[in-house]
Amino acid sequence: MQYLVAGLIISTLFLSGCDKKEASTHTPPTTTTQASPSVASDSPKKEAAQEKDDIEKQIAQALTPAQEEVAKKLEETNKELSERLAQTAQEGNEKIQETLEATTSTLMVSEKSAPQKANACATCHGAKGEKVALGRSKILNEMTSQEIKDSLLGYQEGTYGGAMKAMMQTQVRNLTKKEIGALAQFYAKP
Repeated sequence: MQYLVAGLIISTLFLSGCDKKEASTHTPPTTTTQASPSVASDSPKKEAAQEKDDIEKQIAQALTPAQEEVAKKLEETNKELSERLAQTAQEGNEKIQETLEATTSTLMVSEKSAPQKANACATCHGAKGEKVALGRSKILNEMTSQEIKDSLLGYQEGTYGGAMKAMMQTQVRNLTKKEIGALAQFYAKP
């Protein structure tokens, strides 16, 4: 269908261009009869003009349904593309929101100038100490700084802890008292 429309348009342009070219270079045949010179020169011009008008009408009639079809297809395509674009934008916004939420806690850690060792804690406890680690721990940001210090020191000494004692001893084994203090202050409730 597209090729038909294109062919008709090209034909129209070609014919209209040819007629203009012929009209400018065409010299009507002259007759040697002197009885009616004006009739001989006017008649081919009128016939050519009429023929041109007839061809243009035929092309206009042929193009009108084709143009309507093309316009309808364009409208459908534009609607489909708009829907796809809206869907893609929505999906993109959702992914951006997820990414922002995932990085917000990391940014908040950096805003509070997180201690260097905080990344190890954030793995289980969350970037702000907001999680129950492995479903068993206390929530760090609900504890006081002193409670966190006492817990970490107790893990180091082996005097504190329940089910997670062995794992926490491994995690805090190499922490200095200064690092424990920084972590306690960082994660403690405000």
